Amino acid sequence: MKKRSTLIVTGLIILSAIPFSLNILINMFFDDLDTEIYEKKKARVEQRRQIEKMFPELDTTDPLRPQVVIENKTEDKQ
Repeated sequence: MKKRSTLIVTGLIILSAIPFSLNILINMFFDDLDTEIYEKKKARVEQRRQIEKMFPELDTTDPLRPQVVIENKTEDKQ
């Protein structure tokens, strides 16, 4: 009887440790994933800033369709 209760207690301890260990593993995975997403987003923002410095006439509010604003400097000279 003592051996059986020892096995039951050991099994309960192992079963109760599984959610904690899974929680730790999931948190580690998402921490790495969040860091990776942050680094990609940071690189895109930096690239966009460099493009805006190189081409100040670009309208980068819509990154899929940048619009070039060209000033009309043609005036009638009389």
